[in-house]
Amino acid sequence: MLTLFPFRLQLRTVVSLTPEPPTEDLAEFCRHERIALLHLETAPFREQVVFSPAAAVSVLQLLIDAERLPLYLHCIDGANNTGVIVMCLRKLQNWSMASAYTEFARFVTDHAVSHEEQVFLEREFRVEVTMPERLPNWLWGGMPVTSHPTLRIRRANTTGAVPRAESPPRGQAAHDPASPHAPRAHESRHVAALALETRPHNHSNTAPLV
Repeated sequence: MLTLFPFRLQLRTVVSLTPEPPTEDLAEFCRHERIALLHLETAPFREQVVFSPAAAVSVLQLLIDAERLPLYLHCIDGANNTGVIVMCLRKLQNWSMASAYTEFARFVTDHAVSHEEQVFLEREFRVEVTMPERLPNWLWGGMPVTSHPTLRIRRANTTGAVPRAESPPRGQAAHDPASPHAPRAHESRHVAALALETRPHNHSNTAPLV
């Protein structure tokens, strides 16, 4: 089944949110097909968010980098951990929380967003996002915004947050554009590790959302 990926998706990047490094057959497949393979060591989902906001934004910045698309993001079950990252993307796209939660709930077994996941998205994921040099067309028409209602925006290769200006439109949908380009050569030869904090968060003393 792996051999179908380059022909149907023309992948440039695979990001694995898994406890163990990617299997050797996946690593060999990516080397053979010149696909960048990135791994963020992530604990299995256990009723709480298992990575930090810093780790989530590191993955988010891969998702919005046109030079890395099309990109395949996966975890063990393809639901909660992957779903939290996608909700972070929806927050960047300025979706309403209700819309992001509805989409998330479609793909998890209990069809609900946990309190811990809501806390992470609404209270903890208030990060600085660095805009890559080139955005995909599905994100704001490929034009970087310079301010955001809930996140801090920084241009690539700058030392400070960008001045306040236009905010992103609300509720844009996302789909990866097909790209014929090969990944950067140095990334196609090994599995790169995203070495960021992935310790589970303890939200037991957090007040309910209102």
